[in-house]
Amino acid sequence: MRIIEGHFHHESFKRHYHLDYHIGLITGGAQRYYYRGASHVARRGELVIMPPGEVHDGTAVDQHAYSYRVIALSPQWLTEHYHIGNDTMPFTTKPLARTCWQRVYQLSEQLIHQPDSLACESALVAAIEPLLYTHNEQHPQAPLTQTQLKQLREYMHAHLEEGVELSQLAQLTHRSVPQFCRQFKRSTGMSPYAYFLCLRLESSLLAIRAGTPLSTVAHQHGFHDQAHFVRAFYNHFALLPSQAR
Repeated sequence: MRIIEGHFHHESFKRHYHLDYHIGLITGGAQRYYYRGASHVARRGELVIMPPGEVHDGTAVDQHAYSYRVIALSPQWLTEHYHIGNDTMPFTTKPLARTCWQRVYQLSEQLIHQPDSLACESALVAAIEPLLYTHNEQHPQAPLTQTQLKQLREYMHAHLEEGVELSQLAQLTHRSVPQFCRQFKRSTGMSPYAYFLCLRLESSLLAIRAGTPLSTVAHQHGFHDQAHFVRAFYNHFALLPSQAR
């Protein structure tokens, strides 16, 4: 998964195709593009989903500038996590729901400003699922049990410093990543990332009250630097770490 950004005025893209999914957010202006013998226009606040191998081009509308942000997603990721082929998230000419645009935009912001693996994967699942024609949950699995939740919490607690991967958590419950994310949120009311961040911060509070230096607390709880830790701590507790001693 990678992100591509661009702002264009006079530039035009010749007909081309990609080997991965391009989920495009029009963030300013409007783009005109050719696809399967027809001309389409995507405007600010709309999504364009371009599957692998589909020929298209791109240019500004009426010579006005436009900007976009694209999330390039490997078809292998969809196959691995949803057991689906390349035609499951097809091109669409219809404007998608505003909530879909917002979720994909939030995912792109996550990739740019906080490339935490668990956070990005959680945001990816939340953004991608509404775009799929098939949710692959015709036979929903039972909710996570208290035993499984306890096991997950213990696993997270043992990896506060280095962090955890969604695939690791899903494996513990014998579910695919998308199934795990849905069942975890149904069982706890929180996404896996939000739950893990809360655990890190609650544990850091105990360490601070035990007299551990702030720089050590930040490092031991997986924060890149002390400033990042202080911001997260304040957002969670509405007080600074120095006030929590």
